[in-house]
Amino acid sequence: MSLRAVRWTIWVLLLCTAPVPYLLGSVESAPPIRLLLFTVLTIAVQVSEGAGGFVWNALIALGVVQLALYAVGLYFCAALIARVFVRTEPRRRRTMVAALCVLVVAVAATFPIYETPKSSRSLHSTLLYVLR
Repeated sequence: MSLRAVRWTIWVLLLCTAPVPYLLGSVESAPPIRLLLFTVLTIAVQVSEGAGGFVWNALIALGVVQLALYAVGLYFCAALIARVFVRTEPRRRRTMVAALCVLVVAVAATFPIYETPKSSRSLHSTLLYVLR
């Protein structure tokens, strides 16, 4: 596995599991993929309702800006994490990255590490409830 593939794999993993705080209607701590979902839904509502006012435009801009900042920030974090794997051989690197992915997804799916006040289930959620 190349270092570039390691970086992109870890970046996608972080986008899907890293609890980041964001403001979109209310303050929430969840993966950026959830912020993407809410931003796309907000855009879809505005398009279906017609030209929106200041509030709709502000919410969409807030979602897009936060999403871009978190995507870039998590990409740099993934690049730093990928540097740990520089000295390992490619076969072992693939195994280590796969183990890291399984571990992170297992922790995110098991423990309620996301604060989701907009959730209909509870204030603290696991990855399985966040992505529903």
